[in-house]
Amino acid sequence: MSATGTVMKVSGPLVVAENMSGTKMYEVVRVGKDRLVGEIIRLEGDTASIQVYEDTSGLTVGDPLVKTGLPLSLELGPGILDGIYDGIQRPLERIQQLAQSVFVPRGVDVPNLDREKQWDYTPENNIKVGDLVTGGDVVGVVRENGLFKRHMIMVPPGVKGRVTKVMPAGKYTIQTAVVEVEEAGKAMKVELFQRWPVREARPVVEKLQGKEALLTCERVIDALFPVTLGGTAAVPGAFGCGKTVISQALSKYSNADCVVYVGCGERGNEMAEVLTDFPELTTMIDGKEEPIMQRTTLVANTSNMPVAAREASIYTGVTTAEYFRDMGYNVAMMADSTSRWAEALREISGRLAEMPADAGYPAYLGARLASFYERSGRVQCLGNPPREGSITIVGAVSPPGGDFTDPVTSATLSIVQVFWGLDKKLAQRKHFPSVNWNISFSKYIRILEPYFEKYDAEYSTLQQKMKEILQKEDDLQEIVQLVGKDSLSEDQKCTLEVAKIIREDFLQQNGFTDYDFMCPLAKTIGMMKVIVGFHEAAQKMMAEYSGEHKVGWNTIAVAMKDMIKKITDMKFEMPRQSEEHYKRTFVALHDEVLAAFRTLAEVLATRRCFVFAPAPAPPQTAPAGFRLAQQVSHTVVLRLDAELQAFSLLRLGHAGAILEQYWHFQCWMVLHRLLSVVMSILTTFLAILWRRGQTGAVVWRLPELTGAIRPHLAWHPDAACLASVSPAGHVAVHSLVGESTEHLHVQGDGAWPVVAVAWQPCDLSSLAVAGPLGLCFWRRKGSWQRIWSLQGEAFASSALAWSPDGRALAAAGPLGVVHILGPHSALIGEQVVPSQFTRLQRWCSGGLAKCLAWSPDGALLAVLHLQEDTEPSVRLWSTRSWEVAAVVGLGALRPSGSELGVSLAWMSSELLLATASLHLVEIAVRGGTASNIGAARLGEDTSGFFAAGSEPGVRVVSLPGQEARRVLEVSVCPRSAQRLAVRLEGCREVLVYERPTCGLAGWSHRELSPCGILAAEGAAPATLAFAAHAVQRSGSEGSLLAVYWCLDNGQHEVRTYPMHFIPAQVLQTSTVGS
Repeated sequence: MSATGTVMKVSGPLVVAENMSGTKMYEVVRVGKDRLVGEIIRLEGDTASIQVYEDTSGLTVGDPLVKTGLPLSLELGPGILDGIYDGIQRPLERIQQLAQSVFVPRGVDVPNLDREKQWDYTPENNIKVGDLVTGGDVVGVVRENGLFKRHMIMVPPGVKGRVTKVMPAGKYTIQTAVVEVEEAGKAMKVELFQRWPVREARPVVEKLQGKEALLTCERVIDALFPVTLGGTAAVPGAFGCGKTVISQALSKYSNADCVVYVGCGERGNEMAEVLTDFPELTTMIDGKEEPIMQRTTLVANTSNMPVAAREASIYTGVTTAEYFRDMGYNVAMMADSTSRWAEALREISGRLAEMPADAGYPAYLGARLASFYERSGRVQCLGNPPREGSITIVGAVSPPGGDFTDPVTSATLSIVQVFWGLDKKLAQRKHFPSVNWNISFSKYIRILEPYFEKYDAEYSTLQQKMKEILQKEDDLQEIVQLVGKDSLSEDQKCTLEVAKIIREDFLQQNGFTDYDFMCPLAKTIGMMKVIVGFHEAAQKMMAEYSGEHKVGWNTIAVAMKDMIKKITDMKFEMPRQSEEHYKRTFVALHDEVLAAFRTLAEVLATRRCFVFAPAPAPPQTAPAGFRLAQQVSHTVVLRLDAELQAFSLLRLGHAGAILEQYWHFQCWMVLHRLLSVVMSILTTFLAILWRRGQTGAVVWRLPELTGAIRPHLAWHPDAACLASVSPAGHVAVHSLVGESTEHLHVQGDGAWPVVAVAWQPCDLSSLAVAGPLGLCFWRRKGSWQRIWSLQGEAFASSALAWSPDGRALAAAGPLGVVHILGPHSALIGEQVVPSQFTRLQRWCSGGLAKCLAWSPDGALLAVLHLQEDTEPSVRLWSTRSWEVAAVVGLGALRPSGSELGVSLAWMSSELLLATASLHLVEIAVRGGTASNIGAARLGEDTSGFFAAGSEPGVRVVSLPGQEARRVLEVSVCPRSAQRLAVRLEGCREVLVYERPTCGLAGWSHRELSPCGILAAEGAAPATLAFAAHAVQRSGSEGSLLAVYWCLDNGQHEVRTYPMHFIPAQVLQTSTVGS
């Protein structure tokens, strides 16, 4: 029998040779003069079909072929970790050093493992001469690296006998025989490494059922579709869905002892990414950080390598995993992707002229896939000491176009027990991991229940309820798309919103953030518990209050907005915390959720639609103008301020007297019966329709608002006219050219009064009008006409502000909601029509958004927020990212009388002036941020805030001679940004001050200097506003100041004053009405 054969045919990677008698299936041969590596895959008589694992270019008929007599085998021993190999275990790093090329030379022959490196070997204490050993017995240990310290040296399977020699501890190469065994006169050596054929599974004592989970640190997997240690999972998905990302995440953060990552036919840059990222990822071992690459073996057979080698790479990877499993370790093997492996089978099958099956794949595709996946599992290993190990195989599948009916995907799904189906639509929405929770499944859930219940006894219940919520959402989506969300019941609306929280704040993970790149199991279960607990509590409350006092989802969402914010922020918990920290944190949050619902239930249990009671004598502590309405606990009361005709909400969270002004209604008995049924709609309507009648108090169901609404002024952008809003909510437009006044009948439908107006800069005939029931836009077309509106409580607004370019409108409403309205897209210079507007942004920060002001350059939007039990603050929102750039506190708010005394005014793009209670505060803004150095009340020494060389941030401005008065409002002259008009509490004049002209860097202790006083006989100022542009008056140019005066006789007037000289004379007076 000859040891050589002859090439008789070459067809791509397939070579047919003759003179091959005596060879065996899957025997390795060397083909051609370059000794290319090949493997026999078919024998017919004297000819053999050989698949060559290298490029066959240059092979010709008649080239010699050398038989080796050995199957395709791996060398398994120390040094295999922290290395990268090709599909037949050739070390790519060593080849690159030898060849100095980025490509693997043909026929290169390099030892798979380093023959020269010496390893620290320590024999097992119980191994001595004369002992009987068998396959799988551990005879010693080698320290592989700092992360993998116990690389066990085992007797190869099939070897047994009596020990005749044991080497002492020391440094040895892998070819050193550390133990010699003799059986029946035949001596055998146990070296530090062993060889094993790749197509033969390594033997085990028995296979065991999995009992522990492979923790992937991906919430969607660990929470909903877990896999056992020793299980099988498939990850099919189209291009760009994140298969490789999931495989790499499992390799990086899973609880496996070692990882085998096989890149089969995928792009080379993905393997390069693994080589780059893994050494940078570390874990703490004995107080020292070790790179996780030290527990990883890479098998790279990229798309530019020979196709035939893909078929061998899968077997190379699983054989390597079996070697570490036999040591008693839990191994995770990632195969990316099995579709490329199946394509290699199809290629070879076609070359062999075999009968094709579906899509051209061979008929034995399913059998080959099954033989690969069945090599996974948890097993009892051969030999002593007794030990258990496992291999978990996760195979990525790349069906063309994401078609899950692809033969490879179908065959894989019939084999694996866990299916993580990736969704192209989720990936397009940037939802990663893009695992579709509606089609994915896991058959290990029941097996793993005892394991997860050790962490939390309610895990199985939480998992099931979370799946039910997501399934219900999927069922409801069709209804929502057909007839809209309003057609759903309240419990269904709740389910949709909680499902949204689950999708966006639980299932979705950002792998590029320091807080969400991984998620420990304790954090995952804690988040599940809080979300499900919130959903159950909300559903229970809606079920209990389903009768006359029905509670809907909107009521719960508004009342629990802060709690919902905390739930959505759970993902920001850092991942490297202890398990006890997570348990403590999430148990506390869960209890806080339940406590919040109990508090809301107490409020709802004590509320009534209307309370009518005779007025008792006022208590001694009642302030002037108030009488005792009733003794109520946890009640929310809507009141009408008698002086300013405005509305606000007041909630007292403890039992006691609620002091409110009484309303007097005509025919109150009839109204009581009517409004008890439709209270949520008609209460707001009655607040304006009736003024005073019989005694009674109105109890409302909404959270609290703070403050009242005062008269309002808005200058036309070119200072040609002025719009005013009276305390009764009427809008008047005063012309400075024709000295005439027009009244807008904004309340033609009998709705609510107007609260604020604003002119659109880019359209000088358009006026935005805001009120408690929404927004509307009016335009002068001969007469004033309403052209567009946004109605509903969601758009209730108390303040408006146009951006300097007129392309966006900010509207502040109750509960801290700020809407940004504008067109979806518009070219620069294109006219923006309000009817094209939609809501671009929406913020909800609680409390009340009282004032709005855009910076002159439009880069920042300042919002003054008021909130119960906290100091007022100014939030600066960046209009580029729509994120909070800075928050500046203004000090404790102490309202007295009927006004809160808050306002905002920009002096320049870098200087903002704010008032709050006794504060008049300058805020320096630099680069979109603001710093709060400190603040003090007027009259206190502020010298401590500005040490030498310190950079100013926030300071209190002194008003000469007015230290004891509370600042109610300030308006800045845009002409010079140095002159400002101030309205003080208890003062019947408007004071005009000059600010020292100096840059921000030159701020000093120089105070404002008074330069004028504006007064009207028998009147007090209610509000004031500077015109935006200068006007020509009396031969000189200057700005105009408008002041709204409330006369003692009940009449209201708007007077305008020229500011180019002081003292100013009245330029025009317009009577608003009574």
